[in-house]
Amino acid sequence: MKRILSLLLVLVLSITALTGCGGSGGDENAFGDTLRVGSIGDISTMDPTNFSDLQTQLAITAVYSRLVKFNEKLEVVPDAAEKWENISDLEWEFTLKEGIKFSDGTDLTAEDVKASLMRAKEQTLVAHIVAYIEDVEIKDDYHFVIKTSKPFAALLSNLADPACSILPSELIESGNDFAKNPVGSGPYVFESWTPSEKAVFVKNENYFDTENASQFEKLELRVIPEGSSRTIALETGEIDINTSVLTSDYTRIKENEELGLYETTANQLYGLFFNETEEPFNNPDFRKAIEYAVDKEAVIQASQEGLGERMTSILPSAVVGSVDAGYTYDVEKAKEYLKKSGFKQAAGEKIVIRSMSDMNTKMAVVIQGNLKDIGIEVEVTQNTVATHMEQCGQGQFEMAIMGWATAPDPDRFLRPLFHKDSLGTNNFSQFKSDEMSKKIDDAVGIIDEAERKAAYEAINKELMDDAHVVPITGKAILIGYRAGLKNVYQDGVFGMDFNTIRY
Repeated sequence: MKRILSLLLVLVLSITALTGCGGSGGDENAFGDTLRVGSIGDISTMDPTNFSDLQTQLAITAVYSRLVKFNEKLEVVPDAAEKWENISDLEWEFTLKEGIKFSDGTDLTAEDVKASLMRAKEQTLVAHIVAYIEDVEIKDDYHFVIKTSKPFAALLSNLADPACSILPSELIESGNDFAKNPVGSGPYVFESWTPSEKAVFVKNENYFDTENASQFEKLELRVIPEGSSRTIALETGEIDINTSVLTSDYTRIKENEELGLYETTANQLYGLFFNETEEPFNNPDFRKAIEYAVDKEAVIQASQEGLGERMTSILPSAVVGSVDAGYTYDVEKAKEYLKKSGFKQAAGEKIVIRSMSDMNTKMAVVIQGNLKDIGIEVEVTQNTVATHMEQCGQGQFEMAIMGWATAPDPDRFLRPLFHKDSLGTNNFSQFKSDEMSKKIDDAVGIIDEAERKAAYEAINKELMDDAHVVPITGKAILIGYRAGLKNVYQDGVFGMDFNTIRY
């Protein structure tokens, strides 16, 4: 009898060891029912047409679906659309997947697509994304044709933007406040938001992509602004994913066997912007002086441990129209242009560089030293992401470190940043030129690849010749996560598919 009891005890302990530690696979896991994600800032809204920060993007893409989306390689792949075809220079025919429901149980149809795209056209912040969509002709619930006012090569990549999220047409018509009451067809449903603390989402039981439906019942986006605190929270198991690992913590996480690290380079322009409505920033010679004064390699080393890609123009290297504008770190040439500009700084006067993160501030401090070397005194100030974006969008700054990550299409960089219609939103330079705006408008209609490339190279070079921005780096994307999680990645425009993450 004692021998039998001993064998039973060994058997029970063996089973406990297999199941209790999650070692047997199946649905057992070491993460519980909630995926906890640490982010550098708070979300600002749940309205997909009224934000420009990456933290809010994480929430928006969790709640809403679009016709198409980007995969990890920044290729356009189906989301709510099953297929599409460019049937003429001005027409794109789409077929929706059948059976898609919004989180409130109503069916998603072509009417909802039309209402959502037309709504986006009326929203100042994102109107440039859908500017050339003229109409949506509905054939039936699942078939429709998007008509553009001119050939529009960027259409598919633009439709992958969160601004093109699909909303219920009835709620649009009734004036629903999507900022506070979001209703979408994405993998999660908005549950609650505690400002400066966290946003909580629950699994969408109506989600159409059942094969990729989330294994987690809840998703929490936690606000942890300080970089080292995010790393500690990951190490202690307080969070499962750190969406923005400090480059200074790269080795620390890489060598921790209990953690994983995903790394890539953002499809991004990170640089120093000028408010060109004020002197001396409206002077091309002054701006050129700063172009030559900034030691980009030193900036990247100080802010990203050398991990970022050095930029040579406004457009990243992977985007059509990228060029090498020819600026090098040259202190003597910088001094020549500064003298030519006629700039004189009064005693005790300082130019302010604005920043919105630890990384930005590290960049600004190196630039501060660079400019001191040519006789320009600079002060660095750091603010919250939301305040920084609002002030820079409204031209309430002198110089500022800004990042712009978007779809891998030149129009998505040039139109929001340098078109006159983007003043008051994303045209941070406050640059207004009818001639340049027309060139940007003309280029977006060019379908021929060689002609398109030549047109965007010319625009890029012209903007760089007058030094409208000092492009510095494409940010290194570093995501830390607890070992055991799979499919953790961000695409080059900071999109994350939380629903595809597995344990």
